Amino acid sequence: MCRKGSVSIFEEDLTTEGDMCWMNADEFLCKYRVTRNQLDQLTNILSEDDVFAHPKRGYPQMPVKHQLMIWLHFVGHEVQSNSTQRDTFKVSRGMCEKARDRIVKALNNIRNDYIRWPAAEERKEIAARIEKEFHIPNCPIMQDGTLLRLGIEPESDDAADYHGRKFAYSITVNVLNDDERRIRAYCAGYPGSAHDNQVWRNMKQHRDPGSYFLENEFVMCDTAYEPSWFCVPAFKCVVGDGLHLHPHKTLFNTVLAKPRVVREHIMGLWKGQFCWLRNIRMKITNNKNSLKLILRYIDSTIVVHNMLLDWREAEDRNAAWDESVVTDLTSIDDANRAPPIAEREVLDQPTPLHALNDMRRTQLMQYICETYIHSYNYSPIQDDLSLSHGDWSSMVGYDFSTDSDDSSVVSELD
Repeated sequence: MCRKGSVSIFEEDLTTEGDMCWMNADEFLCKYRVTRNQLDQLTNILSEDDVFAHPKRGYPQMPVKHQLMIWLHFVGHEVQSNSTQRDTFKVSRGMCEKARDRIVKALNNIRNDYIRWPAAEERKEIAARIEKEFHIPNCPIMQDGTLLRLGIEPESDDAADYHGRKFAYSITVNVLNDDERRIRAYCAGYPGSAHDNQVWRNMKQHRDPGSYFLENEFVMCDTAYEPSWFCVPAFKCVVGDGLHLHPHKTLFNTVLAKPRVVREHIMGLWKGQFCWLRNIRMKITNNKNSLKLILRYIDSTIVVHNMLLDWREAEDRNAAWDESVVTDLTSIDDANRAPPIAEREVLDQPTPLHALNDMRRTQLMQYICETYIHSYNYSPIQDDLSLSHGDWSSMVGYDFSTDSDDSSVVSELD
């Protein structure tokens, strides 16, 4: 028999009218990490799963919405357990665990509907948005790695491998995303000592890039990854060079640093909404099912993450769209108005079969150096001709007398 309290915490939290409403919208969002409307949408989608079918024997299940609230509360807060949720919802520990397992299974059943790789046409649209905002062409996907902390020491033969560079024990996750913060693909399960590039090399997108990228498309990432025709990382500072980069490489890294904010936003949104990811209190043992359970929970959080982004985008689109302000394109918007840039034409072509792995990155760097325009924020000094050459050098922190001509810069780059 399932033990239930005399007071339904679920109904109290869901009530919005009358004297019984004791939890406002912000408090509800803080407790369950979603709004009441989003909870209704999630319930409607998951209710169709067979895992919530009424059993032929025994007691009926809790309402799907109540089971979903238990799962949202568990993954939305750190250090939750069956005991803490029993005290919160006034239901038995076993009921809390079964409710979470059903929700995780239902979300994993619809995983492919919400964690999907963009088709060729969609990748072109994503690449066009990224080029418009960040001045980086033919880049539909960005990637970054992150660590998920384990709150309990693993009890497996490879427990020492879970020692990461940031936490005592952790799991390495490599995430591929688009510019709208959707997670398009990811790989999890490697121990915290695994390098981001090692995880990337074992993903389907790396092992079979022709099935996931066009010949001119590439993934943008940081210095942790090795370059290839479909992967363009930032440049590393080499110790032998005195930790100084060529100005062209510095400019290249500066341009790539701006979209990196998007990647960091994704990690913040994902871990901020599902705080369980910050401190996973599940034990990894020699039983493979212990790690699979953690991975299924990670899957379920990514599914809901992408769900919420889709719904928010639809709401923003409906609120922002106004047909009355749409005007016809003028001649200045014509794509054929200006001749194509030679460096851009090179980027649109596939790299030769036996080309160096760094060729695509070098082509992109040349394109950025030729076309990128800085935007400075400065206050000009007007009507002051008394400053000498030395005064100007001290003000800007640079000695102009050491400038080299353009030919020396080009020869160094070559």
